[in-house]
Amino acid sequence: MNRLITFIVCLLAFNAQAQWQEVYNTTAGRNVSIHFWDKNEGILCAVWSPYIAKTNDGGQNWDTVAVDFLDQASINLIEMQFPTRNLGFICGGSGFSPYMNILMRTTDGGNSWDSLIVNYPGIWEFTGMDFRVFDNKLLGIVHTYNDIYKVEDSGRTLVHLSQAPGGAGFINEAA
Repeated sequence: MNRLITFIVCLLAFNAQAQWQEVYNTTAGRNVSIHFWDKNEGILCAVWSPYIAKTNDGGQNWDTVAVDFLDQASINLIEMQFPTRNLGFICGGSGFSPYMNILMRTTDGGNSWDSLIVNYPGIWEFTGMDFRVFDNKLLGIVHTYNDIYKVEDSGRTLVHLSQAPGGAGFINEAA
């Protein structure tokens, strides 16, 4: 009983110190992924109205990162990752836009982005990814609703690894 009381007191004390405060509200889209390198510098991306923004003051103010092709259509930006301080990736896509799938890369900490893969044959949209650097070599995996791909050539080539657990997806069911 004493352990339970101690646990509850510690939990209440911890929760009393935790305070959340909204520092910024963007109406550009639904923010789906955010990354902070330190307490001041961070980046976010949003879905629907494709949007990438950076902050240098802990999220108080955000500046839009201009990416030429993002303002052309509604693209779902699904996930963003930074395996190193400068190297980052964003994946997504939408069957309702000219870009059914997209994988973007930055090599300068998110200040500029290039499109590595756009409308890769046979892929609906990228729904997630994982990029890591091991022994100075970039290794990456992207997945769709149905399939898993290994990323080669720093993101320009995909190798089909397997069908994801759970059965067929949009592309395979139509075949």
